[in-house]
Amino acid sequence: MGTRSRFALIALAVVIAVLVIAVPAQAATVKSGSTQMTVGAVYTSELANQHIDLAAVSPATMKVKFNAKDQMYSWFGVPMVKKSGAATSNWSPSTYKGTFYHSGSIRFVEATGATHKIFRAEGIRIIANSKNSYTMSVSYKTTAGPYARVNLAASTHAPKITHSGKSYKIDGVQFILTTEGQAAIYSLLGVNLDKAKIIFETDLLPVLQ
Repeated sequence: MGTRSRFALIALAVVIAVLVIAVPAQAATVKSGSTQMTVGAVYTSELANQHIDLAAVSPATMKVKFNAKDQMYSWFGVPMVKKSGAATSNWSPSTYKGTFYHSGSIRFVEATGATHKIFRAEGIRIIANSKNSYTMSVSYKTTAGPYARVNLAASTHAPKITHSGKSYKIDGVQFILTTEGQAAIYSLLGVNLDKAKIIFETDLLPVLQ
C-alpha cells in the first residue's frame, strides 16, 4: 500500500470517528416501570402538624408503614407509562436525559374544615435533566377552574444508577418542594408548607424497550 493510500485511509478513519462523536446519543423508549416515593417519618409528622393528609389516586398506590422506631411514614408507587397522549416516555442511559410519564396521581388534603381542600398532583412527569438533576412536573386544578402545570419539586442529589438488562434503577433521587410548588399548594390549601421539610425520597425504575 502506497503512502498516499495510507494517508487516505487515516483521513477516512478520522472523519468516521468525528461523525460518530457528533451523532447525539438517542434516548430509548421507556415501555414500562414505576416511580417509588417515600415521605419519611419526619416529613409525615410535619404534614400532620399542618393537618395535611396524603393519598394516592389509582392506579397509583399508597402504603402507610412504620420504621424501626415505630414512626409512621408513607410509601407511594406510581406507574410509568409508555405513552401520554402524543408524548412518549424516553430516557438515555448515556446522557441520563429524558422524561418519564406516569398514570395516577397524589393528593394533598387539608382536613380541618367540614369541606376538605384538595391539591391533586396529576399528569406526573419526571424530567431527567442530567445524571444529578431531576424535575417533578405536575398539573393541578386551580381555584379559578382551569388546569395549570407547575414544577412541583426538584432534586440535585446524586443518585446511584444500576441495571439488569433493560431494567434500570435510579436510586436516591431526593425531591424537595420548589418555591413554585409551595405557592401552588398554598393557593388551594391555604397552608404554607416548609419546602425544606417536605422531601420525597425517590427511586425511578424504568424498563427500556
